[in-house]
Amino acid sequence: AVAIGFGTGAWAFWNAHRCVANHVYEKEGVPFKLDMGIRYEDEYLRGKAGWVIQSRSFNMVWETDRPMIIDASGMPQKSD
Repeated sequence: AVAIGFGTGAWAFWNAHRCVANHVYEKEGVPFKLDMGIRYEDEYLRGKAGWVIQSRSFNMVWETDRPMIIDASGMPQKSD
């Protein structure tokens, strides 16, 4: 995180947030799990009204999409 002050009393702040987003869905009767490694890079600005997000960039770092049920040979299986 980086913060910078200005003579006007406003401040800018930059920060990066990382998370893993998990999504469960069904495709043709087969349950899947989609995981994404995400990084947000935010720029905050503080003025008279307080802190606000001035800008946000979304960066997908990695992604996996796999069936949740597989048989012994590794083939996807439909849920019952």
